[in-house]
Amino acid sequence: MKSADLREMSLEQLVLRFVEFAKLREQAELGFQIGKQNRAIGEIWRINAELKSRPGDQRIALTSLFNHPNRQVRCQAALATAYVAPTASRQVLETIIKLGWEPQSSQARERLMDLDSGFFVPS
Repeated sequence: MKSADLREMSLEQLVLRFVEFAKLREQAELGFQIGKQNRAIGEIWRINAELKSRPGDQRIALTSLFNHPNRQVRCQAALATAYVAPTASRQVLETIIKLGWEPQSSQARERLMDLDSGFFVPS
């Protein structure tokens, strides 16, 4: 998979790429393809970093994915927006936990535990 120059992408393109790699992460995780999953997570982190570096911290654009039909996209968006939309992000994560979606509910539960304990401080 060729690494894209994220700096050249529009905000809309970055959000679409985020969706693409969140779905890829889910497929890889469910298929026990650890290398593929790790690459997808790495790309999601790159997208987050690019959005954060843009004026006004454009990670806020990911809140548009809070009602996305794909569970992993929703979860990944909530994880990525803990700093820019903490209340809404927490609500999405709590909903995922209540619905019992796996593996997303485990990811959400872990993030909320880390936030509540102070182990993870969003930036």
